Amino acid sequence: MLEYLWIIPLLPLLGSAVNGLFGAKWPNKFVNAVAIGSTGLSFLCALEAVREFSSQARFSSARNSSPGLRRAISARASIFRWTNSRW
Repeated sequence: MLEYLWIIPLLPLLGSAVNGLFGAKWPNKFVNAVAIGSTGLSFLCALEAVREFSSQARFSSARNSSPGLRRAISARASIFRWTNSRW
């Protein structure tokens, strides 16, 4: 799931685009369903990403005997590769 993090902001964006294009013609309950549904799916994807990230951090900490701060930084650096931080 971590390689599909782009889905999290995309789902509400698509929901708002659908509502912007077709919302004036649809009944209010359909517009609400699209808005809440896309946001809810995005939230569920974010929860899954947090669950997967925390399980990866636990797995890497079981293999690594370094202090906790280094484990957190190394786990963060392996996912967010576009930032360079030197501690």
